Amino acid sequence: MDRLVTDDASSVLSPIGYDTEAKRIYLVIVSLYNWQEFGCSLISRRVDTGEEAEFTSGLATKSFLTGTDRAAVLDVILAATDNLICWTQPHTFKRITSDANLTAAAIAKHEAIGRVFTRNGYRVIAEQGFHGQRVWRVSRS
Repeated sequence: MDRLVTDDASSVLSPIGYDTEAKRIYLVIVSLYNWQEFGCSLISRRVDTGEEAEFTSGLATKSFLTGTDRAAVLDVILAATDNLICWTQPHTFKRITSDANLTAAAIAKHEAIGRVFTRNGYRVIAEQGFHGQRVWRVSRS
């Protein structure tokens, strides 16, 4: 895993795969933004052109990630999240889902991320969402 600091965020990046036919590399990136928000994305980048696509929704990755792949990607997201939190040690931040009206499986994935925060000494409190999205406030206990 690599760490990256930009003007907007501190991030942990982890390569997760390469598609030889599509000439694409895939990376997970988890970030704590300067506006005190946690984010998680999957990046797909063509190695020959540099063209990039960013996915913040699990719904958008169903066309190219199988069930087994999805479980492996979640494991990487959890490890990268742990790495990010241990490195940056933020006091308070928010998490907001990209998707509205989450399925039970999507909620379980978000709860798994929440458990990473809890294991690292944070309290995770659900707040009033909007337009079907979920919001959590995360703060050091």
